[in-house]
Amino acid sequence: MPATPESDPAAPDGMPDDPFVGDPFLAPRPDPVSEVTAGGDGVGDPSDPPSTPLSSPALIAALAAGDSAAVAFALRNEVVIVPLLPTDGAPQVRVFRAPDAELFTLLVFSTAENYAAMLPQDPDLRVLGYDRSLLTEFLELHLDSLETMWFDPAGPFPMQADPTAILKALKL
Repeated sequence: MPATPESDPAAPDGMPDDPFVGDPFLAPRPDPVSEVTAGGDGVGDPSDPPSTPLSSPALIAALAAGDSAAVAFALRNEVVIVPLLPTDGAPQVRVFRAPDAELFTLLVFSTAENYAAMLPQDPDLRVLGYDRSLLTEFLELHLDSLETMWFDPAGPFPMQADPTAILKALKL
């Protein structure tokens, strides 16, 4: 049974209170769209707005409506936010897993701010903007290691999906 958060009762089931990162997954390419800190552009003050706005209005609307077809449309047509490990060198996608789970969870966000809301105590949140081709490539490389995907898991409208179904939708 997946762990549930003790400190955040509003978080979706399966997201542990203290999620840990297992083996990091390398991003498919060194700088796919834009690497920024959540809430900044990775340079100077993290409160500065990002130089490239990282958000997906279509994903925001799809999640608010609870419309899985509209989520698939957003993934195919807009850039979505994928968290990174705060490391030097090649970008590594940050994945999560419950303490008792064997496989990982990929988190995808409609905005960098929604990622920051999930981990407000983390001082070094980094993200990448992933378009359709990069998300497809990542899923193809790591599908066997992923159990599930969560979109905006800290809200305001979280949604869970099967990575295989998302990959199929991306290939339409």
